[in-house]
Amino acid sequence: MRRYLRFKPNVRGLVEMMAERGLSIAHTTITGRVQRYAPEFEKRWRRFAGAVGRSSRVDETYLKIRGKRFYRYRAVIGAGRTVDFRVSAKRDLAAAEAFLREAIKITLDGYAAPHRAVRELKADGSLPADAKLRSSRYLNSRII
Repeated sequence: MRRYLRFKPNVRGLVEMMAERGLSIAHTTITGRVQRYAPEFEKRWRRFAGAVGRSSRVDETYLKIRGKRFYRYRAVIGAGRTVDFRVSAKRDLAAAEAFLREAIKITLDGYAAPHRAVRELKADGSLPADAKLRSSRYLNSRII
């Protein structure tokens, strides 16, 4: 349990953990191995990892980049793979509209900006008029 609390979940934390066990290794060595073997690992893993569902979800969160707050809109398919994302300086109507332009069936949470964005996109013809919109306070926003 101490290791989970003491070491950060990054490469340098792994170097410290290895040093505690008597192994001297540089963080660049670990990074190089990850870059070399990760594509092969992912290729082999895909055989076993099937799709969880057919839906895709919209995830909206904020990031700190160089000390400034930015908002990230991300579309994720049922298997957890990111399909598309957009980073915006503001969490507003323009950012939501820019991200939702290609949607057909949309489930949104209670935040008002995406709902208004969908209405306006339908009104100006950027989004098909038959695009279905529903609200669910229990589901994250999603596009199908």
